[in-house]
Amino acid sequence: MKKIIFILSLIIILSSNVVHADGEDVDIQIEFDFVRTVEELREMATDIVHLEVLDERGEWINLWPDGNGPTERSPYELFTISNARILNVFQGSLTVGEVIEVRQLGGNLEGVTWTTNALANFSNGDEVILFLGLAASGHYGIFFPMQSIFVVGNDGELSSYHTMNDLVLTWDYLNQIQHDNGIEPANTNEAESNYSEEYNDRETSPSPTTVENSNMKKIGIIVTGTILIALLIILTIRNRNRKKDE
Repeated sequence: MKKIIFILSLIIILSSNVVHADGEDVDIQIEFDFVRTVEELREMATDIVHLEVLDERGEWINLWPDGNGPTERSPYELFTISNARILNVFQGSLTVGEVIEVRQLGGNLEGVTWTTNALANFSNGDEVILFLGLAASGHYGIFFPMQSIFVVGNDGELSSYHTMNDLVLTWDYLNQIQHDNGIEPANTNEAESNYSEEYNDRETSPSPTTVENSNMKKIGIIVTGTILIALLIILTIRNRNRKKDE
């Protein structure tokens, strides 16, 4: 019941505070509830995972595809989509090596910027601990985003992404959650080898720019070869004419 109430309250907050016209920059200040302990975060989260961020992109998403949303504005909201690989699972049904998408409200796309007070901007290769919630649409969001994001430092230390968060998360507590849920600790090599085939295919597929550059190189080689052959023919004809004159 707690999770359902939270999801509904978050939807109401987003619906009431975001007013925009298509193509406009927007500054969104969201009033989130705060929990008092990491134990409460654990209770709320459907999944608690250690992730490596692979890449991010902005995307306009229709929050009311059934047409039942507000009529005074566009149903599309700008989200940041983070593709992330699971390194370890402490709670939930996700698996090590799986690649998932995590949505956050706000971001940048095609020159339009939506700024929010809760958006976490990750870099490729960042490692984070996230307390996630699986939405009815099948995507993952960050419940209590001001408190549910913990950065894994180069030294392995955990720290909150948002400075106003005073909750402390430790590896010991995460390991306890994992043990309580009967989940085996992750094998790092397994995490490396279990890349999603879909993500690998996408990662190795050439971009349109790469294909275009490759085609241009091929054309350049063909043109150069044709010019060299033409020069050889001209030189051969000239040599024959010289011999005839002699």
